[in-house]
Amino acid sequence: MFIREPIYSATQFPPGRPGGPLVFNAFGPLNGIQQELHWRLFDFCRVHQIVYKEIALVDAKLDSIGVESIKFTGDLEAFEEYQKSKLMCAVMDKDIENKRVV
Repeated sequence: MFIREPIYSATQFPPGRPGGPLVFNAFGPLNGIQQELHWRLFDFCRVHQIVYKEIALVDAKLDSIGVESIKFTGDLEAFEEYQKSKLMCAVMDKDIENKRVV
């Protein structure tokens, strides 16, 4: 299985951490632009982490369904088609839910 890793912004790491990101602050009018960019990137990273956490929960549910279904049916090809259809339903449900939020 492919291991998914969320992205992190530079502000989510402790300062001065070995191997961590180096953040240089601009002076003058660029400082405001840089700070705005840092906060937008931070917000984007948080959304990315939340989405990846949700994906991990869905993957765990699909994995648990897989073990139960294989025990009952024994037909792996039919199970894979069932798993694809359930995943598509979950994606469409999330899409509908997101459209209601926005």
